[in-house]
Amino acid sequence: MSFTALHPERGRLDATLTGLGQDLPWEGIYRARPRIRLTCPECGHGVHAKLSPRRVRYFAHDPGRSPHCQLSLESADHHLLKRVLAESIRRAGWSADLEVPAPDGSWRADVMATSPSGERRMAWEAQLSPISGDDIQMRTDRYSAEQITCCWVSSRDRVPWLRTVPGIAVTPAHLPEVVEGWMVHDGVVSFGPRRGAWARVGDVTLPAFVRWVLGDGLIFHTIGRRYRRIHLPGSNATVRCSAGWTTQRSIDAESAHEAMRQRQEAAKHVRQERERKAAERREQMERDRQRQEDERHRAEVEERNRRTRIEWERQSAAWEAEHREELRRQRQQAHLQELARLERDRQEQAAAQQW
Repeated sequence: MSFTALHPERGRLDATLTGLGQDLPWEGIYRARPRIRLTCPECGHGVHAKLSPRRVRYFAHDPGRSPHCQLSLESADHHLLKRVLAESIRRAGWSADLEVPAPDGSWRADVMATSPSGERRMAWEAQLSPISGDDIQMRTDRYSAEQITCCWVSSRDRVPWLRTVPGIAVTPAHLPEVVEGWMVHDGVVSFGPRRGAWARVGDVTLPAFVRWVLGDGLIFHTIGRRYRRIHLPGSNATVRCSAGWTTQRSIDAESAHEAMRQRQEAAKHVRQERERKAAERREQMERDRQRQEDERHRAEVEERNRRTRIEWERQSAAWEAEHREELRRQRQQAHLQELARLERDRQEQAAAQQW
């Protein structure tokens, strides 16, 4: 299944365009007799014009196609998303070409949008099959190398690569052919200055999103590390998100909030430094007071010890004087006693002589 085919005379046909992009009516190839030989632009195998049950025009491969043709392997959902993207791009005033290959075959854009001036191109990729983050980044880098911006679009519930490259997740319309019914449910964010945080934006139609992106109203922005907790609309829940599509106003609001936060952090640092120095001064004053108190206490102790020593020396001297006086008295008393004894001995001798 494909929306493009190669006409042997008119060249590339696009089933999503009026006149197939070549002023050729659909009836000129659909069930036309004799049959016009149309070929697949990818594998070169024969294709024929068909209508889906919902009357969507496309090209189907003839029997015996190559099993490796990428266009034939794409699902109906993939082709439907490409058609919706092309229609949204055209409504935004840009031209949209489906399944556009690189001149060297290094890439093939699902839908290539070209500005009215022809100076700008943007690839829109419908990515419904699983792909690794490295692979999708490599494919994005190929576009960037040729000055082509891109946006990856998925209608799957889980899109693990959504934050690694410019992309969105969409919800198909109840009637898939109604382009206005396709909604972007993830990938668009807005910064709230009051809350100081990002929030996911809901209720954005896919055509409106495409128009804003092509008109530079939305920019793919890498969110600052401090702001990657994204609030979900209508709830208090949050999710981690590192990038998203947003307006320049939100980017400026984030920058202003970060500048304010840095000023507050700087003021807080100055205040903390001032408080730290004040605390150091108080601690130094307390240490000085404690040192003075210790010195005063030590001086008092030394003074008490000095006075105690002096008192002890005074008492010791008094005790020594008393001791010397006592010895003197004892020697004097002993001398007197000795004199008294000698006097008694003399008196006794005198009395004995008288007898």
